[in-house]
Amino acid sequence: MFHRKGIRPVHNSPGGQEINMKTITDIKNEAHAVLFNFQTGKYTREDVYEAAVNLVLSYNNLVENSSCSEDEIEDVAGLLMLLKHISK
Repeated sequence: MFHRKGIRPVHNSPGGQEINMKTITDIKNEAHAVLFNFQTGKYTREDVYEAAVNLVLSYNNLVENSSCSEDEIEDVAGLLMLLKHISK
């Protein structure tokens, strides 16, 4: 895939959706938003599952290709595990 300077690379997920490259902070903020929406009744367990899958794909890609701090990685991993638990 070719991309122009100044445009973030985009990767395709197995489901065919495009996933923009995110920072660890972006993933953490999105995970918090999913949790909040579930707690307030705006998201169902299925919604949480779908969001968690996309966040995990972004997280795995980020951790493999960047040098995030260990604390940030563990914080986000804990949030993603919580979302996984909620979606069961």
